[in-house]
Amino acid sequence: DASEKLTLAHITSHAGAGGDWVFISSLYRMHTEAGHQVEILGANSSEKNPRFHELDLNRGWRGLLRSIPTASKLLRNIDILHAHSFVALLCAVVVKIVYRKRYKIVYTHHLAVDGSAIKKALVRILANQTEVVHVCSKVTQRFLIERYNIAPKRIRLTHLGSDEVRFQPLTENNRRDLRAKLGIAEREFVILFAGRLAPEKGVESLVRFFSRTRPSNTSLLIVGDGDHASKIKAMVNSEGLQDRVKMMGNSEQIQEFYQLSDLLVLPSTGIETFGLVVIEAGLCGVPSVMNDLTGVSEELIDGQSGFIFTTGSQDDLDEKLVSIIDTKQELPRIGDQARELCLREFSQSVMFRNINELYREALSPK
Repeated sequence: DASEKLTLAHITSHAGAGGDWVFISSLYRMHTEAGHQVEILGANSSEKNPRFHELDLNRGWRGLLRSIPTASKLLRNIDILHAHSFVALLCAVVVKIVYRKRYKIVYTHHLAVDGSAIKKALVRILANQTEVVHVCSKVTQRFLIERYNIAPKRIRLTHLGSDEVRFQPLTENNRRDLRAKLGIAEREFVILFAGRLAPEKGVESLVRFFSRTRPSNTSLLIVGDGDHASKIKAMVNSEGLQDRVKMMGNSEQIQEFYQLSDLLVLPSTGIETFGLVVIEAGLCGVPSVMNDLTGVSEELIDGQSGFIFTTGSQDDLDEKLVSIIDTKQELPRIGDQARELCLREFSQSVMFRNINELYREALSPK
């Protein structure tokens, strides 16, 4: 019953960073606005909202053992407990069994990262204690089936989504004003990277592209932070690219960087299970470039709403970007198609409807 008000809780081993946290916080806001009661349990969660509850799930086995009785006290009269990491799932199952809780468990497996034989066995056991195993991409679905031997019938695929109200294109005048505010010329071609600065994100390949090709009237904005930031900055300085490549740090107004950019590039060196940045950019009418391994390839049609390059090939990335810059007059049309696709399949309203269907499935009598 869509009108039934539920008591929901999300449990995670961390809060405040990554696509999984964007997913959790989006569901928290949307379910709260719909009148449901929602709790958040996780490490660093109270830093995001003083109403959220702290657990030590990011501190090894001792942290897990400390978290179990705390979680039991907090999880009273919960209808759905939605777990977002392996450790969170382990905590959810142990609390349910030991303290005889009646909540239903939905588990989202966010990462396609291989584990030890012990971890794989534990995930299979724990998955059998859940009502729904949820994945957000076909890549993750195949990964659980092939690497973790999870039965396909237990897995439900629904994509994540981004806020179609916050992320939308600007008028030409507003876009010009936004660029002027950051000192970017109206006719400058702007390539954007947005995300955590880590080795696997492949940001160096974008810096190498600028070093090797020196494209005219083109600049790169790097929005984000992380342990790899100092290495990237040193590379920019050593290549003399300070006037072309600008490191912007983190931003609470990330939508503005999409809106003023011409192209988003996600040059990851491996699998990205789902790239919310691609959806955010697409909703702003900005096409993306990403590798051919990543789950975000589900989020675009190559050559129609975005572009795909060969993973690990600097030459292919360079050639793709040079071609895009040379034919940049085609980008507005491709950006329009990216926005249409994202509105149809990857908006937050679509995600909210799909997740609610998973919750109804979890609550339905077996």
